[in-house]
This record gives sequence, C-alpha cells and structure tokens, in this order.
Amino acid sequence: MSFVDVLKSAITSNKEAKLVNAEGGVVEDIGAAEFVQIGDSEKFKLGEESQFKGSKMYDVKSVYFCWMNRDAAVTEYIELCENNKVDVISFVEKTDLISYLKGETDTSNYVIKPNSDEKDGKKRGTRDDEKVDYKESKRLKIESDPLLKEISKHEIELVDHDKALRGTQKANDFSNLIRECEYKIVRPLKSASKKPSTTSKDARKKEVAGNDSSSLATILKKKDPIIILSPSAISMLTMNNVKLFLQDGKFVDPQDIKEGANLNMVQVIRQSKKFGKKIKFVVVSNVEKFFVKPEYWDRVVAVFTTGQEWQFKNYKINQPNLLFQKVKGFYVNYSGDVIPNNIKNWNVQVISLDRNQRFKDRQVSEFLWESIERFMMSRGYK
Repeated sequence: MSFVDVLKSAITSNKEAKLVNAEGGVVEDIGAAEFVQIGDSEKFKLGEESQFKGSKMYDVKSVYFCWMNRDAAVTEYIELCENNKVDVISFVEKTDLISYLKGETDTSNYVIKPNSDEKDGKKRGTRDDEKVDYKESKRLKIESDPLLKEISKHEIELVDHDKALRGTQKANDFSNLIRECEYKIVRPLKSASKKPSTTSKDARKKEVAGNDSSSLATILKKKDPIIILSPSAISMLTMNNVKLFLQDGKFVDPQDIKEGANLNMVQVIRQSKKFGKKIKFVVVSNVEKFFVKPEYWDRVVAVFTTGQEWQFKNYKINQPNLLFQKVKGFYVNYSGDVIPNNIKNWNVQVISLDRNQRFKDRQVSEFLWESIERFMMSRGYK
C-alpha cells in the first residue's frame, strides 16, 4: 500500500502516527525527523514518494506536513511550508487529500493506485524503470530499412483537434500561483502594516483597525468576537440551538425544536483553556440587520455555511474562496451525509455529528472550539 493509503487507514482507525528521528525517538519538529511511523513498527522515510501526485509527485514529508496543518489558513500553511522547507500542496489538492485521509471520500483524483493487472510481481505493459524511447526506436528502424527511409521523406505528421487548440508550446503550469500571491501581495501588505507611522494617534488607530489579520488582538481587545450562522432552512446550527451546542455541548436537531423567539443575536460564553480566560462571543445569522457598522466585519472569526452561495450576498466579502481565507469556515452535518461540492472546493472545515449518539456532542463541540481558538491565535489574539 502507498503511504497515503496507510496513513488514511491509521487516521480512520485511530491508529497512532508520529514523527521519529534516525534513532527511533519521537520528535515534534518535522525538520528533526527522518521517518513517519505508523503504529509500532511501520515506517516511511520522509524523502520517499507518497504516491500522491498533483502538480508533481509529493514526498511523504509534504503529505504528512499537510495533514499536520490541515486546519491552517492558506497563507499560514504556505509560510509554514517555507519555514520547514516542505513542498506546498495547492489548495485544491490539499482539500482533496484531507477529505481522502479523513475517510470523507473513498477515492482521490491524485492518489496513484497499484496497477490492477499486477500479478506475481509483474505488470502488463511497460514498467516505469523500463520506459522505451519510441522516437529513437522509430528512427533506428527507419535508418536500417532503405524503403522506410524513402517513405519517411514524404511523411506528413497529422495534427488532431486537441493539438491544434493547444499549440506547439508546453502547457503552462500555474501551481505556483498561490506562492506568488503570498510573496508579491500578502507579505508586502503585512510588512507595510508593521512599519511605524508618522500619522496622528487617531489615524494610527484607524489604520490598525483596518488590518484584518495582524491586528485581531487589537480589534477584539475591547470588542467581542463574532460568529455568523447560515440563515438557510437546512442549517444544522440555528439561533435557537447554537448556544446549547457551543456553550453546553448539547446538540438538538433544529427539526425537534419548537418555533421560538425570532432572535437577531445570541451571546455565548466560552471558558477558554487555551487563552486562560472567559471570552464572550456574539452569534448572529442576519448580517443585514445586525451589521450596522463596517467595523463589525473586522470582528468576525468564524462563519458557518451550508454551501449555498446566496448566503454571502450581503457580506463585505461576498466571494466564498476569498472570505474563507480571512475567517474560519465550518460546515456542520451528520456523519455519512453527502457533502456539497461547494464545501469541498472552499476552505471550509467539516464538523460531523453522530445522528443518534448524543453523548458525543460535547467532544465535537470542544473540537470545534479548538479550531476557532487556533485560528484566533494565528491571527494574534491573546
């Protein structure tokens, strides 16, 4: 089995996977590791091929590092890869990989499977290490046969429809686009925001409030962070059950709740161990009614979605692919339910609840909170 499949099996069966050095000692830093160990004995060298092939064949190190940082935002993940000298797996490939490793999908467009015709250690057709240079073979054959040599002088190479459209140039590879954006757009903006300003204190405050990533701690110093729910009728979390789930760790299906008050806002208190204090979150679903000031958008830390694009019509950032690079995105469903294609394509984390076993709700709620708090910490919140 390939490393990807072995890792998937370990994750779905709660089998331990860890980084180890050359002596077999467990390490946390991937830069100090030599192997990924699955269980008690099975090891994979970080530099060997993982059989996960997107824009290139990724090694074990890249795949495992991607799994380790599955909840990181796009720009954060790219920066971590650069600091640890790990190949960046593009957003689409990363989304596919994480879904496959979690067992949310049974197949992947990028995982290379063993040849189904393989038998007794032999494969039908040409092996990778025995590739034939067909052009050279053809040339030698023509050179050795005077008749073929004469015929080849009058031979015209046919051009099919695809070749005519593609042209003679090699297809462009845009896999480095995210990295280019990080270097040329995101980082210059971050650097500019950190430079000392000669403007007045009031102007400086406005400048700080406008930086959505590096100044979250400043924005939320005297303001409560905001969570936005989807107003969709199919949403699993609504204004009537969100406080019970997030604050008390108990989930009640919206269909089992009698129609209550038409709430515009709910306050949820989180006793955070990560930050060592109580944090009051404001939860809303109707941004048109509640977001009466532009600064409210700077306080948003999480958005729950059902995958319906109309939800973002009145948002400050109404394109999901851009929105979920700036805030943490969540999709809540029951385990085993079909996940909408939009959710797979956006930078959204899937939170799955057990349909019948309610004693697991507390664990799922805590997992969700940990994801939100990790996101807040990555944005400078303390």
